[in-house]
Amino acid sequence: TGCQSPAAERPSVLFLMLATLRADHLGVYGYRRETSPNLDAFAAENLRAAYYVTPSPWTTPSVASMFTGVYPITHGVMPPSDRGLAKKAFVRIPDSFETLAERLKAHGYRTGAVTPNPWTTAQFGYAQGFEQFYHRDRARADEINRATLKVIDGWLAEDRRQPFFMYSHYLDPHDPYDPPGEYRSMFQGSNASKDFEYNEKMVEHINLYDGEIRFLDFHLGELFKALKQRGIYDELAIVVIADHGEQFLEHGHVRHGNQLHNEEVHVPFMVKAPKTFPDAVARGVIEATPSSVDLYPTVCALAGVKPPDGLPGISILDREALSRRTGVMSEIAKVNPYQAMVSTAGRKLIVTVPRDEGGEDGLALFDRRTGYAERLPIAASEEELRGMRDQLRREQAAAAALRPGDSGPVVEVEAET
Repeated sequence: TGCQSPAAERPSVLFLMLATLRADHLGVYGYRRETSPNLDAFAAENLRAAYYVTPSPWTTPSVASMFTGVYPITHGVMPPSDRGLAKKAFVRIPDSFETLAERLKAHGYRTGAVTPNPWTTAQFGYAQGFEQFYHRDRARADEINRATLKVIDGWLAEDRRQPFFMYSHYLDPHDPYDPPGEYRSMFQGSNASKDFEYNEKMVEHINLYDGEIRFLDFHLGELFKALKQRGIYDELAIVVIADHGEQFLEHGHVRHGNQLHNEEVHVPFMVKAPKTFPDAVARGVIEATPSSVDLYPTVCALAGVKPPDGLPGISILDREALSRRTGVMSEIAKVNPYQAMVSTAGRKLIVTVPRDEGGEDGLALFDRRTGYAERLPIAASEEELRGMRDQLRREQAAAAALRPGDSGPVVEVEAET
């Protein structure tokens, strides 16, 4: 297997996590504004998912799934939505999971991380496996670039042959929407689409959000240039992903962590394989539906490292296996918990689970091919609705069976966080 290959033959991996970036605000996913010239060019040269679903529309459960390779129902990092309860009952990633960083470190990789998000810190278990882990509180993209390159330059000075795994977390365009300088006024006027008419406040927010995306995109372009100047870009594996999207009242809410509609759960997923990978594997568009649980096996496939047994995910380089999978799950625990089953073919069942025992589940079916905005559920037979709900229950039971014996320790959360 690949895990027996000498370290010098293994590619280094750069994992770029772009917080709060909904896919449909990028040119490559059909947006009419020029928010993302560098990401659009990156996607055109490499591999991207047409429709990728995050397993939960907020940071902590979503990134925990990327790091552990399992759904939130398995790793348990799904804090209560109530602020007071979350302060008292926040579960960190259990130590019993072998995180992606731990896996690569065990196979000879140097490991480093930079994050500006106070939720993805050592306190909550996100530093597992990282030899260098830096929290740059609420830093912008330019500062994340500098911190990333500082770590990489240190490694290159020590030994250019030993591979590295670097996780860089970008907080633009998370709220508050506050793009600097020229980016603040770059986008003006209404952003009305065929699906939504936004009120004046939402138009203002969207214009600033898009300015944040363009600012982030510029600095990602600068990062790619810096990697090329160091002569390591071609050999690098680069993964670009987001943890969740952002809602602007499309379904009655703002920000994220509320519902499981496309503005919150459809996010970009792009992969640059090292130049040694054949184009048939490393370029093009994946039409099946990947999930964050697929990131762990994807990075392992890029690195030539065998993933742990029993993970639910599939490497996106294995397109045939992806296309055979029936679907993926997403969930959020709010006042009423929402759960979703997203089929590979394009159907999505959203289940509203009542808080009261004995209450009936609310079932709503959507199809991204005929109604991406998910304004109204589509007509569906009782048989199809029940079939997808039963499939979701089976998948949930399988995920729950993978839970470790020890749940993560409860962490006391500071009010500021």
